[in-house]
Amino acid sequence: MYLFINKLITQFQSDSFPEILCSAMILFLSIYKILYFVRIYDSCNEVITILQAIIIDLIPFGVLCITLIFSLSKIYQVLHMGVNDPQGFYK
Repeated sequence: MYLFINKLITQFQSDSFPEILCSAMILFLSIYKILYFVRIYDSCNEVITILQAIIIDLIPFGVLCITLIFSLSKIYQVLHMGVNDPQGFYK
């Protein structure tokens, strides 16, 4: 409800960083709570166990991808700094 009401009030404004973090945390906690209640059913226990194993195995891959994205963006910024450097400080 908070996310829906917040978007209705601020639909034409840009979100600040704390609002984005709050929204992400609310979405994560709501999905986590749904999975918590789904564990009651015996037929869904296997799916949740498999999802948990897959997510734990994907954490190193996600960290590697984020690291590569940051490093490649930094390389791109350094290589193209001459375009945005009229005084030539970064030569």
